[in-house]
Amino acid sequence: MNESEPAPDEAPSIPPPNAPDPLAPVVERLAHIETALKDHFGEMRGLSRDALRSAHEETERQRNVAALGALRPLLNELLAVHDDLSRLIEHYSGAPAADPKDVAANLDGLRTELDEIFERRGVVPLRPLAPKFDRDTQRAVHVLPAEIASDDMAVVGEVRIGFHGPGGVVRRADVAIRRFAPDPQAPEAT
Repeated sequence: MNESEPAPDEAPSIPPPNAPDPLAPVVERLAHIETALKDHFGEMRGLSRDALRSAHEETERQRNVAALGALRPLLNELLAVHDDLSRLIEHYSGAPAADPKDVAANLDGLRTELDEIFERRGVVPLRPLAPKFDRDTQRAVHVLPAEIASDDMAVVGEVRIGFHGPGGVVRRADVAIRRFAPDPQAPEAT
């Protein structure tokens, strides 16, 4: 017979009814540890969330600073053009009757200044204009009928200039094109 097993005629020893549970201190300690761990993990979750939010805000701030730094030279040049335009508006607002040629010459000077700003950054007009419509560099904004099939998709005018730069097309040119639509009533050529 195994020594750990009670003898068949012996009853197992049962603790008295008011005796303390020997596992009670262990269960109490485990409950205390569980509560402390939950509190600790909640605290860590909050700290992690705060750290991520803070890192995101700092990254966003640094990105904005870098973008402004990269754009500052261009912005300063454009602000100078803005100032020139403001002076022109102020000048012509007080003039009784401005000479249209004078106004046009001043506006052309501003456009030339902008062209120079763009050119210094490698942004230049798309030239020459493609004779046939090219959807990579042009955007058709007006469509005129073509009399003959060979005129289909021919560019007939530029509505707004396009520009390209070091990275490719900055803005496609807005153009007017011709489209040929055969007469459905006409007999087919054989």
